[in-house]
Parts: sequence; structure tokens; C-alpha cells
Amino acid sequence: MKKVSVSFKILLPILIIGAFMSIASSLFFASIIVGNVNNQFSERVDKSSAYLDLGLNLSLGTGNMVGAKNTTDYFKKDSELAFIYIFDEENEFFIKIKDPKEYEISEKDMLNLKNDEVADLGDVIIKRSRLEYDNEFLGTAFIAYKTEHRSDSINE
Repeated sequence: MKKVSVSFKILLPILIIGAFMSIASSLFFASIIVGNVNNQFSERVDKSSAYLDLGLNLSLGTGNMVGAKNTTDYFKKDSELAFIYIFDEENEFFIKIKDPKEYEISEKDMLNLKNDEVADLGDVIIKRSRLEYDNEFLGTAFIAYKTEHRSDSINE
């Protein structure tokens, strides 16, 4: 039988522990980075939704259709916007910027989302909001952003 040197007996457990700690910390920090990027995407949708809701609530509530159009037009410049879709109080299509069907999302899928909840649907992160003015229900707004660059943000 071949004898194993003392230095090898000492170094082997240190190397195994070091490799294990390296792999474990890589996985741990990767999950933190993914969580932070997902939070950033969610916050963006949340803030944009607040702006959209404010503009639409005031415009639709006062009958200012030009204001409603200006509010939605503001978002057209954003290359990350997937779509904006708005239903009236009877859940009839009202305003659309870009098409949710491009992301294989139907009107039924959108209407099944909960109010004020940000949902990650893979290709998009979307938020559903209730539109109201003076406690009168005006409709439902959906705003969605593309997630195609999410992996780029994670890899940076």
C-alpha cells in the first residue's frame, strides 16, 4: 500500500471545504442579484402604473379625452414598454398602445389578474389597476414592460 503524505492529508480537506464554500457563496449571491433585478423591474412597472393611473383617473373622470390620450402617448417613447391596455367600466376595450397578443396574453388573461398586483408573466411584467374618480369606477388599466433585457441586467 502506498502511503499518503501528511501534507496531502492536511490540504485535501481544506481544498474540499474551500471548493464547497466557493460554490455555495456563488449560488447565494446569484440569487440575491436575481432578486434585486426582479425588484427593479417590479418597481418600474409600479411607478409607471401610478403615473398612468393618475393621468387617466383625472382625465377620464373629468371627461378630458385629450388628456387621456396625452397620458398614454407619454409611454409610447419607452422602448421597454410591452403594452398598455385599458378597459372601460363594462370591461370593453377602450385604449391600446401596442398589442398584448404579441406576448400571447389575451384580454381574459389580463382580466384574471388581481388589482394592484405586479405579475411576472415571463416575457412581460404587468400590473392591473382600477381606474376611479370621485369613488366612481371608470375602468381598468394594464401596463406591461418587456423582460427581455432582464438576463442582461443579471449578467452585468
